[in-house]
Amino acid sequence: MKTGIFSASKGNVCAIITAMILTIAAYCAAAAAQEAPGAPGPQPTDTAMFAQAGGPDMPPGGPGGPGGPGPGGPGGPGGPEMRQPQQPPMPEKEAKETLAAIKDDDPDLYSELIKLKDRDPQAFNGILSEYRREAQNLERLKRENPQEYENAKKIFDLNKKERGLARKYRDAGSDSEKNQIETELKTVIDQLFDLNLAQRQKEVGMLEKRIKDVKADIEKRKKNKAEIVKRHFDEITGAEDDLHW
Repeated sequence: MKTGIFSASKGNVCAIITAMILTIAAYCAAAAAQEAPGAPGPQPTDTAMFAQAGGPDMPPGGPGGPGGPGPGGPGGPGGPEMRQPQQPPMPEKEAKETLAAIKDDDPDLYSELIKLKDRDPQAFNGILSEYRREAQNLERLKRENPQEYENAKKIFDLNKKERGLARKYRDAGSDSEKNQIETELKTVIDQLFDLNLAQRQKEVGMLEKRIKDVKADIEKRKKNKAEIVKRHFDEITGAEDDLHW
């Protein structure tokens, strides 16, 4: 039996990285939507479903795992019916920088990625590229929206803690040790659930506000149809405005 954070499965590694990516990406999208005046509202995301890789909301096997809907799963991109295009290797300098950052932040994840590099270089390159891109997104969010950054970082750190405790639980040699770890692990999962639920509720609130604003704009345009049509006619025909200053 192989030990480590993951059960020696490419799908599980992808699930963990996907969890981090979707969490960060959702917060970046939400922050951008809040700051851009007149911009379309955020699209619904599955952050809460995927932010707990292997947690209560995760489909069996996770993205790319057995039964999961993501890359590598039956019928999904990279699965038996479809293959993903080859992922070009990251430039050597960037790859070293990214691996060094992962090693400092999460040594267990680093060791599993090194194993994956030999087993499946294609998957390794793809994961490394996604990790670097979303790490850069997180840094940008830190500069542009510190509050949202703190929320995203909190979920990011709890996910990392969840993985470590899950590994310890699987490697525990006695029931008493497992019971002790189980209590702490369930506390972390509970915190992740609440944070992810709060993020979904926030997204719903933003969508509801966007719908309200659009409805108000529709009513305003209905009442002023004649004037709007006249102005557009004048614009496209080059008509003179006799009432300009």
